Amino acid sequence: MKTPHSYRRLLASVSVLVILSAAGCKSISDPSDIPEATFPEGADTVYTRNAAMDAMAYDGERALTIIDSARLVGNLTDFWADLLRMKVYSQSLEGQRLDSTLAIGHRLLEDETLTLKAENRLDVLDMLVNAARQVPDDEQLVLWTQQKAAVCRELGDETEALRTEAERAVVLARLGHTDEGLKLLEGIIDQLDGVRRFNEMDTWIVAIRRKISILESLPGSSGQIVTLSLRILSRLEDYARNPDIYRDGSFREPDDEDKPAYIEFYQSKCYAKLAGAYADTDPAEARRYLAKYEQTDNGRSYTGRVMIAPILCRLGEFEKMEAIYQEMDARTEPSDTLTDAYVTMLHDRAVAAETQGRTDDALSLWKRYDALKGILADRTLTGKTHLYAVRYQIEEQQRALEQEQAKRRRLVAFNVFLGILIVLIVLYLVFTHVRRSKKTPEPVRQGGDHPAGTIPAPAKQPADMNDEELFQYLSEVIRREQLYLNPLLDRQTLIKRFGVSAHRIGAAFSKGSTYQSLPGYIRSLRLEHACTLLISHPEMSVKAIGEASGFSNKSTFRSDFKTFYGVTPSGYRQANLPQIG
Repeated sequence: MKTPHSYRRLLASVSVLVILSAAGCKSISDPSDIPEATFPEGADTVYTRNAAMDAMAYDGERALTIIDSARLVGNLTDFWADLLRMKVYSQSLEGQRLDSTLAIGHRLLEDETLTLKAENRLDVLDMLVNAARQVPDDEQLVLWTQQKAAVCRELGDETEALRTEAERAVVLARLGHTDEGLKLLEGIIDQLDGVRRFNEMDTWIVAIRRKISILESLPGSSGQIVTLSLRILSRLEDYARNPDIYRDGSFREPDDEDKPAYIEFYQSKCYAKLAGAYADTDPAEARRYLAKYEQTDNGRSYTGRVMIAPILCRLGEFEKMEAIYQEMDARTEPSDTLTDAYVTMLHDRAVAAETQGRTDDALSLWKRYDALKGILADRTLTGKTHLYAVRYQIEEQQRALEQEQAKRRRLVAFNVFLGILIVLIVLYLVFTHVRRSKKTPEPVRQGGDHPAGTIPAPAKQPADMNDEELFQYLSEVIRREQLYLNPLLDRQTLIKRFGVSAHRIGAAFSKGSTYQSLPGYIRSLRLEHACTLLISHPEMSVKAIGEASGFSNKSTFRSDFKTFYGVTPSGYRQANLPQIG
């Protein structure tokens, strides 16, 4: 007959074996394979994933400190720590940070977790493409855009894949593969030609403009540039006459209020390209399109005037050109003179001085032009040398990673064997216990309590959390699932979902956080999301960004944005997004 002590000994043995088995199985998994949501937010520490993401918007160094600390205390795996570090680095324009972005991206693309989730791969590839643009590193940019297009197709977004391939075509041309780049663009243009949906039309326009940018470097291409520019103008006229036919609800589509600005922006670009194409063959026609260009908002802007200054030089309009370059010179800091735009300015001024017979001025300008052009060439060579060094470092890291992965695979095999052995032992003990129990039944006890086994403590429910813990829990769910993008999100929604009272939710945000209330917290998340969209998607209208960020109407969005940041959404975008010619 078994005594209570024998039951306790059996249960203790089984518990120990189960714990050992769990430990063995845990070592089998790569920590990066564990979903993000399974990692604790760490109620006893401020070093959490959410804290790092909050700090990322205003203080990159603080965010990096939090990420490192969260990794040390176990709140982040290596995979998620690397992904967050890459997000911080990709927001910087510093060369060292961009190098780190590239190095981490290389490493993450080899991670098995990343290969399982296309959305994660797209996120990493987006950051790699952006970093390669800024470095710049055209060879890597070709690789990343090719991979990004493949992931877009995997996710079913063919139009975004074509938009990405249009960028790859331009980079191929810069690397000397002009025919390949033009052929790729022609295929994209043919595929989207005549499709009367906004997203496809916008991608079609982007592809044609990229083809024009390649043709501008090829002699004898003025006729093609004229034809392509007129095709864009014709499509814009069709869009202006039939906006409802093109309406597709894509995030890039402007609202009715912003459609005229969208159309005028691309019309102005076409006018400038037409003026440049006609400058050497038909000056009268070139001046006609310049006059149209100067009547647009883009043509009246500073960057728009700088863009047409070389055309004015070719037309002999030296006074207008000089006025633009004087303004440019006044705005340029001494540290910013080593740019292609400044070198172009020196070239055009030298041509003007030479044409006007100002020999001494022309000689001085040509000397400055040659000197700065030489420095730029040296800087480019130095940058390429640095990139090769970074790539070598990445390859070394990759070899070390492969060795570590081989070691991990051996450990996994051993742990699998150990785990199977432990499970078999547990099954044997349970089977033996059942057989003995059948042979020797336990007598019925009269009086007294039957000894109970150890029952694991239940997980802490939201109703049992304190104010700070409840805020951390609600904040994590709201951010991870982006609940704040729903305009109907309110306190009642959280009450129904989490089963806590309105008073508890109010206390979680007013006492358990630095925010005064739930609406204030939701508003701050929506405004952060809007700031990101204003910079990353300049083609979206202010109204569309407000709706995409969870605001129910445009006026509320504009009012809240100005109250929080001191400027309107349009002013914020204008201050942070330079116009590209």
